[in-house]
Amino acid sequence: HHFLAWWPYGFVSSGANLSDVKFDLDTLKVKDILVARKSTEATPGIAVPFVFNHIFSRLDVNVVFGEQYSNITDVKLTFDAVTKGTLNLVADGGAAVSLASAVTTTSSLDKIATVAEADYSCSSIILPQALTDMSFSIDFKVDGVAKSLTYVHPSFLFESGKRTTLNLNVGKDYVKVLGVTVTPWEDGGKVGTDNL
Repeated sequence: HHFLAWWPYGFVSSGANLSDVKFDLDTLKVKDILVARKSTEATPGIAVPFVFNHIFSRLDVNVVFGEQYSNITDVKLTFDAVTKGTLNLVADGGAAVSLASAVTTTSSLDKIATVAEADYSCSSIILPQALTDMSFSIDFKVDGVAKSLTYVHPSFLFESGKRTTLNLNVGKDYVKVLGVTVTPWEDGGKVGTDNL
């Protein structure tokens, strides 16, 4: 028997073609999608355990502002990436995402709890994709005066189930990278008889 489960409930309508689920990340109510597949012999009355994995990628950005800045407010980071695609839930080897086109859309990163040694932290769910010259716009106010700087990263490879963390230093007239890490994004946990 082959079992397939996804979260959030209702993301795919009943009777839908599971190899051709079209979506727009900008309009999804829940930005993350978790999928679990299991092939096993089913035993009546025994729950089938699932391990859910992230289909998309996660981008975290941590910003350290230079010493010349004080009273920083209204921080906003945006970037350009492809947000429309097709999800194949029954692809060999696991669910797969295909990009609808190379057309990018400006997306905002949402503020998250600030990590140690950073002044501002934000995060966004992003489709798996390779991007060159990825531009980040950093807008903020210093003592009520608006300021905007741009940082362009040469290339990123956002992979399904991976978490990319970009650490930036914002100076007077520049933004420089302090480091980039790519790590596995935690799986969504197990659902089995212990969780019922």
